[in-house]
Amino acid sequence: MKKNLLIFLSIFCASTLWAQNNVEGVIKDLETQEPLPFVTVGIKNTETKVRTDITGKYTLNVQKQDTLTFALMGYFQQELVVANAQSFDVFLVAEVKEFDDVVITALGLKRNKRDLGYAVQSVDGEDLGEVRTPNLSDNLGGRIAGVQTTAGSSGVGSSTRVIIRGETSLSGNNQPLYVVDGVPISNQMIANNTENLESGFQEVDYGNGGGEIAADDIASITVLKGPGAAALYGTRAANGVIIIATKQAQATKGVGVTVNSSVTFDQIAFLPQFQNVYGQGSGGQFAYEDGLGGGINDGGLTSFGAQMNGQLVTQYDGVSYDKNGNPVRGGDVIARDGNPITATPFVANPNNVESFFRTGVTSTQNIALNSRNDNGGYRFSYSRLDNTGTIPNSDYRRNNLAFTADYQLSNKLKLRTYANFINSNSTHRPGLGYGSENLMYSFLWMGRQVNLSNAEDYWQAGQEGFQQYNYNTQWLDNPYFNVYENTNGFNKNRLLGNAVLSYDITDKISFRLRSGADVYNDVRTSKRAFSTQRFKNGAYREDVVNYSEINTDALLNYTGQFTEHDAWNVGVGANNFTQNIAYQSITAGELSVPGIYNFENSKIPLQASQYSGQKQINSVYALANYNFKRKMYLDATLRNDYSSTLPKENNSFFYYSASAAFVLSDWFNLPEWLSYSKLRMSSSSVGNDTDPFQLRNTYTFNQNYGSYPLLSNSSTLLNADLRPERINALEAGVELYFLKDRIGLDVTAYQNTAKDQIISLPASAASGYTNRVINGGVIQSKGIEIALTADVIKKKDFSWKTYANFTKGASYVEELPEGVDQYTTGYTRVYTSTDNSVYYIAQEGGRIGDMYGTGFKKSPDGRIIYDANGLPVRDSELRYLGNYNPDFMLGFGNEFKYKGFTLNFLVDWRYGGVFVSRTKAIGSTSGVLEETLIGREEGIVGDGLVNVGTETNPIYEENTTAISAAEYYNQFYNRANEESALLDASYVKLRQVSLNYTFPDAWVKKMNLNSFKVGFVARNLFTITENPHVDPELSAMQGTQQVYGVEDLSYPSTRSYGFNIQLTF
Repeated sequence: MKKNLLIFLSIFCASTLWAQNNVEGVIKDLETQEPLPFVTVGIKNTETKVRTDITGKYTLNVQKQDTLTFALMGYFQQELVVANAQSFDVFLVAEVKEFDDVVITALGLKRNKRDLGYAVQSVDGEDLGEVRTPNLSDNLGGRIAGVQTTAGSSGVGSSTRVIIRGETSLSGNNQPLYVVDGVPISNQMIANNTENLESGFQEVDYGNGGGEIAADDIASITVLKGPGAAALYGTRAANGVIIIATKQAQATKGVGVTVNSSVTFDQIAFLPQFQNVYGQGSGGQFAYEDGLGGGINDGGLTSFGAQMNGQLVTQYDGVSYDKNGNPVRGGDVIARDGNPITATPFVANPNNVESFFRTGVTSTQNIALNSRNDNGGYRFSYSRLDNTGTIPNSDYRRNNLAFTADYQLSNKLKLRTYANFINSNSTHRPGLGYGSENLMYSFLWMGRQVNLSNAEDYWQAGQEGFQQYNYNTQWLDNPYFNVYENTNGFNKNRLLGNAVLSYDITDKISFRLRSGADVYNDVRTSKRAFSTQRFKNGAYREDVVNYSEINTDALLNYTGQFTEHDAWNVGVGANNFTQNIAYQSITAGELSVPGIYNFENSKIPLQASQYSGQKQINSVYALANYNFKRKMYLDATLRNDYSSTLPKENNSFFYYSASAAFVLSDWFNLPEWLSYSKLRMSSSSVGNDTDPFQLRNTYTFNQNYGSYPLLSNSSTLLNADLRPERINALEAGVELYFLKDRIGLDVTAYQNTAKDQIISLPASAASGYTNRVINGGVIQSKGIEIALTADVIKKKDFSWKTYANFTKGASYVEELPEGVDQYTTGYTRVYTSTDNSVYYIAQEGGRIGDMYGTGFKKSPDGRIIYDANGLPVRDSELRYLGNYNPDFMLGFGNEFKYKGFTLNFLVDWRYGGVFVSRTKAIGSTSGVLEETLIGREEGIVGDGLVNVGTETNPIYEENTTAISAAEYYNQFYNRANEESALLDASYVKLRQVSLNYTFPDAWVKKMNLNSFKVGFVARNLFTITENPHVDPELSAMQGTQQVYGVEDLSYPSTRSYGFNIQLTF
């Protein structure tokens, strides 16, 4: 919130002595430099008054002894003596209140929040800079009502999913559009193809583009939540818009310099709760020989061995000798050549997983140069982010070079430019998903007796480069070998920017031409060393993504008024959007020589795949708004898109938005305790197209058949008659301020209805296809948002501000295509097994986010059925597991100021929803989790019933058969049973805390500085959740898609703490 300023900045006077003068002038807003209509210009202590017109101009007949008053609601009033003046050009200073903040709306147009007929919320750049996050999208969680953010689990540089007002698309594209200074940019996550999840490369999260802009370059982030607010941006804005306004040049003496420095330390916040009583083995037996099963259960993965009481057992790190009598380790199998291993105490290593992780460090440095004169200004900024992750050898680096400039070329022509070059790179991004390339997979199968620090020297003696050293070489990779040898690196160069020419043709007519681009090249390299579980002879892969999009738009604008009490504005414009995506992947599946990673070293024929696609949308649009006495505001927009991805007959689609706002407190005499009230409502209909190549089937190349090229047709029958999706939205809200604006309340109810969904349905086998693409289905999302702000205490040396954002909503399946009972929108599988899957299924009356999977057979009263041997009976029939979306979300923030000290904290509460935890499933099956201690000695009698009758005439009795703990946990938590690993997704997080001290001006001046601030910062300090093993917030990846509701062996989330320093001079 801006500080209230004292009255006026400047007055320009021309002196001519008249007996009676005609005084004229123009009145503008000091900050925006825009003319102000409806300013009341009057002669003090008289009834003589006029209003400024739409261009801010006024003329008034006065005498030289008169005093002029300038008044407009929301601005400080001014009084000026006429004397000998002939003209007064006045800049009014806003008496800024939350309901009258200036916000950025569609097309980058600045509007007063008071004027808008739809909900909009903003986050100030200063707030973003308090606790910096490498992905700026992470900073929106809890701050904006209706916005849900979910971070990836790969640490710094991971992608962040942002959903505004729920999911409305069955096709899975529910991400908002990101816009920088009025020009859209790409936030698309383009992942590597992972066609063979069981024996090939696993998933890697390389991040998404919306979070790459440096926080120090951002002036504000505004969220346009509904289609009505975002309609002018076209089809890509159907899911809302996140508008990023970058910092501009500010008035300084000479060149101003700002330096920001931030260092945070990252520690793992969640680890599974391991048991430390029983070691690796089965039936209480274990002895290491070669990790391949040559010993006693040493090739196995479970921890149902003997109690770890210090008894002597041969282990992988025990001492042995090679044929020359030189000491080697037990796991140096080739060098040891069968020589015996010295037995060592069989004891627990309680911190063997925790000690593998390290304290990560994230350093963010920024320097900005800034200058402005009467004709324009510039700002140049350099930001450097360096992260060493909590996983050894994982890192992330980002360099941002940003430049903004504006220049008044003439009194009518203005130029503004913005450019941002971003280089991001990493030596290693950790593997995700289910399999040996994910470290958590290894840890959950690792015996609790393993001293992992003894595995840091990860090559077998004499086998460097050829054979890894490990405690289990049959199924697992050495974790250190995994992170140092099997790396996933990338280097991405990105350039985004725009240029804007604005020309004032007359006082009422203006023209704006703007063009912007987002272009990047992303080169990814994946290396796999010899003896890797999935690549025994090593492998090398390169993936290259080239992306570009260019947006050009022109807007002609006209302002006018019918009477002195109103003002209106109309505009017409056109836009062209062109997008090009090229993806190429080349893999050498085996290498001839270890450690040499290039394609010339490939032992087998290279495998290659590539994709290129272009998309273009041409658009025309119109906008209009009407303002009556700043009491009533009407807005309307029209847009027509012509999309290249739709058939010629359907590629033109029209949509609209309309909104109204009524300032009730200006129409009616309300109680004194109600300072301000506004009623608003909006309606809109927007369209959404599809991706390229969805109309006609084409042939694709496969691996050659001998020397002959092999092509195949797609298994999906495409549709040459596709129609655009359509989203119809309704919104109504009220804004209230109480007790002289000390308390603010904003309540919004919304309903979005999406129809003509573009979906892929199963096809008849007789057609020769497995799926077909059609239009069909209706999804309706509806909910309520409440934003509360309060100045609880407001004194000279102490203040307390608080805010809360509440969101409750859901998306319902109202209708599916005729003849379709259910539609599977996606799934999360273990490898390619259909039995080990969570399915996301849409059914009429259900919700988006409903999950289905396998579970237990149950009696009519819901109790688990056991067989005669005491084992729970699994059922392969899918059943409803729950929904991954929260029932409601609440963000609660506070700011305390005492003299130079400022304390901020933000709490993020999400209640409801469930998820399937594969950490819970594997850790229970393997016997490493703490709860698997139950029944180790006495066995387990499962709580349930046994059917002693028949399937048709069941007779149920209590289960009384005891079985071993190993049998019970293996059957109960088998990965083919998703129901057993279902957990509550609720949590409360202390999302961030900052304590800053701003040094007094007197001290700062002695240091030849303009300002100096230091502070302590922290993020995710604690989490309250029922789940002892994993953070319920994190998402997962399946193939090339982000998936939700399944915790697929996620890495531990982190808590961060550190300090900031900011100085200007």
